[in-house]
Amino acid sequence: MSRDYSDLSKEQLIALLERRDRERRLGLVWEREALEGDRAVNPDFIVLDQDPALSAPGPNGAHNLIIEGDNYDALRALRMTHKGRVKCIYIDPPYNTGTKDWVYNDHYVAKEDRYRHSLWLEFMHQRLTLARDLLREDGVLMVSINDKNDALLKLLVQKSTELDFVGSFVWRTKDTANDQGYNFSAVHEYVHVFGKPHFKFLGLELGSNKYKNPDQDPRGPYSSDPLTKAHTYHDRPNTYYPIQDPRTGWWFPCAPDWVWRYASRNRLRVGQKLRTQTIEDLIKDERVIFPRSDCVIFAEKHELISAIENDEGPVDGNGNQLLRLDLPDLDFWVGKKIGLGRPSVKKFWNEKTSKTKPVSSIFASKTKRSADNELAAEKQGRAGSDLYQLMGRTAFNYPKPLGLLSGLLKVATVPGDIILDFFAGSGTTAHAAMALDTEAGDTEARLAPGAGRQWIMVSSTEATAAEPDKNLARDVLRERIVRAGAKLAHAPAFAYLRTRRVAREDMSFDIDAPEIWRLILLRHAMALVAYAGGDGGWQEASSANTRLFYLDSVSEAACAAIDQALAEEASGAGRDIIVYCWTAGLLRNRFEGRVQLNHLLDDLVKGFFE
Repeated sequence: MSRDYSDLSKEQLIALLERRDRERRLGLVWEREALEGDRAVNPDFIVLDQDPALSAPGPNGAHNLIIEGDNYDALRALRMTHKGRVKCIYIDPPYNTGTKDWVYNDHYVAKEDRYRHSLWLEFMHQRLTLARDLLREDGVLMVSINDKNDALLKLLVQKSTELDFVGSFVWRTKDTANDQGYNFSAVHEYVHVFGKPHFKFLGLELGSNKYKNPDQDPRGPYSSDPLTKAHTYHDRPNTYYPIQDPRTGWWFPCAPDWVWRYASRNRLRVGQKLRTQTIEDLIKDERVIFPRSDCVIFAEKHELISAIENDEGPVDGNGNQLLRLDLPDLDFWVGKKIGLGRPSVKKFWNEKTSKTKPVSSIFASKTKRSADNELAAEKQGRAGSDLYQLMGRTAFNYPKPLGLLSGLLKVATVPGDIILDFFAGSGTTAHAAMALDTEAGDTEARLAPGAGRQWIMVSSTEATAAEPDKNLARDVLRERIVRAGAKLAHAPAFAYLRTRRVAREDMSFDIDAPEIWRLILLRHAMALVAYAGGDGGWQEASSANTRLFYLDSVSEAACAAIDQALAEEASGAGRDIIVYCWTAGLLRNRFEGRVQLNHLLDDLVKGFFE
């Protein structure tokens, strides 16, 4: 498609060219002016209608959400209700391969579309800009992608969100070769990680298996860690020195390209301060493990030189010579008992301040095949096996492995965090969150409503003119969550919602009390419970810190309920009382200064149209 400029005047064309000349060209640029507009980008207000037949509320309501609809609409609604509250966003967006892998304005984007890449960038940009506002200050965005659009995606996310690039996970997608031309087999994909200023991974639990106590040290089990670090004696001359075993008198050379990790007290500069113990402190405290297998003596220097020239001198663990002819201290070793082997240092388990280790960038998904799903695995790659086993059919092409998502969420979230996936597909992200919360050792309290990881899954129906009845959100995403809950023996409570657009000027007429009540509950992080509409058209909900009232109309019954709540909180927990009403001004004389009064159009919708 191309833009028609025939309706522009000469002055308008000049202004357009001047604007383009002023734009910065360094970085990512796409043809925004020539694109067909995304119909989801419109001035309408977004309502979330609940489908009771497809929802599964628990006895205390539901914190988890399935949202059916365009994810741009869903993100606009979520920015109003969840701004700054989401800990982790994971998305597996369309890869823009040209093989009908994504829908734009109700039709698949064809490979031959001249603006296919610009359309993809604009489509993603609009959604990433909204997603950015949902993250907490310690939040993280994780995005799956393959090699084809890897570079574009990195630039796009940083342009759209200004999040910090943390790093990338690389994971193996299949076990067999896949010749994609050039005699090259691509069997990996990436998950790129972008974080807010206070984000960091939780780390992986450090196992104690390698901690032993063969010499019955009273300080307990320990690991034998290297005494060296990757610097040469030219880089760190102060940590290049020989050390001696006080029991045997044997001397151990320092590797010229892997110097000691610890300083020597004899080599400190005047006034120099240390952040760690010296090697002398460690030896005195019997924390250095010296090999005592054998030693060698070179009585004359020519013997030492001959041994070096014939590669017969002492070596490190990789077989590299520890003594070389170019070293400055060669004479020191003549006549010394030189110990063979490398010293190490004891690191005691009970002295570790952290029981975690950094997360590796190489991710090994642990999805396994079985005889029952071999056919699906052959068709879809090993990622398809989890879903095929659960659904008994090929319900979705190339879903991400459960093991991959479980691993990502395990190092980025804890129970109570909110996880969002607005390209939810088959629902692997929700399945992974549920599986983590039901791992062995989790208590019933952790699985109580709202106590586990809370998830929000957004999916369109993916219906097109050719497939008008297709509904991915209902028939695959929801179905997987229900089946996964049954398999895990922990049926999740969730609300099934649909996005609905309402013209701004019609908001007062086209939004019903249940829809307003739903948005208010989400805004205040409360479980979704049905609107009952007490006498006079009002509803109340409570949390640990808040008592929430919605008045569809001002009535004496509703005002009396607020009076009673004020009396109870004055003599009890002292929770804040927040009141939403279409006509909040009518309540000011009675309640101003005693409760927080919010006018629906001014306060609930605040920020939606920004």
